[in-house]
Amino acid sequence: MADREELQLANRQVRRKVNRTILSRCAELLSHGFVGERFRTLVRTQEGMEVDGFDVYDLQESCEHIQFSRIAAPSLASLALLNQEVLVKRFSRQAEIDCYVICDVSQSMRYPLKQVYQGRDLKAGDMEDVESGKPNLLKLMAGAFMALAVRNGFRLRVVLFGADGILEDKPIRHRVDLPGFFERIDRHFLQVTAHPRLEMSLYEKVAAHFGKRQGVFIFLGDFMDGAYAWEKPGEKVRCLHTLNLFRQWALRRTLLTARINHYDEVQMPPEDPKGRGFERHTLGDRCYEVEHDPLNDPGKEPFPLAVERLRIQQEWARRLSQQLSRCCRGYVTVDSRSCGKRLLRDLVQMWARLVRKR
Repeated sequence: MADREELQLANRQVRRKVNRTILSRCAELLSHGFVGERFRTLVRTQEGMEVDGFDVYDLQESCEHIQFSRIAAPSLASLALLNQEVLVKRFSRQAEIDCYVICDVSQSMRYPLKQVYQGRDLKAGDMEDVESGKPNLLKLMAGAFMALAVRNGFRLRVVLFGADGILEDKPIRHRVDLPGFFERIDRHFLQVTAHPRLEMSLYEKVAAHFGKRQGVFIFLGDFMDGAYAWEKPGEKVRCLHTLNLFRQWALRRTLLTARINHYDEVQMPPEDPKGRGFERHTLGDRCYEVEHDPLNDPGKEPFPLAVERLRIQQEWARRLSQQLSRCCRGYVTVDSRSCGKRLLRDLVQMWARLVRKR
């Protein structure tokens, strides 16, 4: 029992150390001046007044919002004014614009840190894999966007969706508590790991719900549900329907999307020249099973199954990239192949790609 508590304490210290590293990387990422300027230019396009309908023009009002296209004969505008036949636009002022940072915290986003959240022993060389795990990439991306949104005067709304459903926080206007947000992500995955259960995909529900809102949207997720369900009977139609909802969402609003994955999930199907028979996964976790969570997980996948899994993933990734890159204001992919300074460099390049469209 004492050994178990010591391991949990050691892993808690590891998580805190990683969170401090992520916090410093967020600050370093935001220190690049072009990031803030381009982000502001990108998303300010929707700020201002929203048309709320039309009304009869009153001679005591300003004429700047007269809808001249609705006057049958513009040359007779004076007569139309006297006869109250001129309409003006009615606006509802938007004092603040909402910026939503929507984070996928479903079970698949925990990979490959299950044993970290289980409190298992970590080796000295595991730190690099821990830092580049999907939960920590999510923290880095979300934390940078959250700080950037508040810095540019947006009203920040943080949304998490996963095993507990869709959770929307209260609006944040001034200060973002990034350490508290990072710890919240850890607490969620600790709970999911301690009490595993079957999770339903919420991507379709999130796109349908928030696609009707006004504001700027940052969506961060792994989009692995499509890869898991792609070849199940009837599921391909549902996956394509979900993609279509994202397309409609992006056409109506400013939507920036980052796909966060681990390399074990998205690599090309590997070769097996030595006939070893199994494909090993980082830190002993299995990225291909999100519906089950056995306590004793060997972390090995039969090689034929690995090839088939990655083949399906590649097919899904092509369809996903084609759809989202065409309609979203920005679409990028982030994976775990680099960490440390190289990861930071890659993320700076990602920012440049994400905000280059106007």
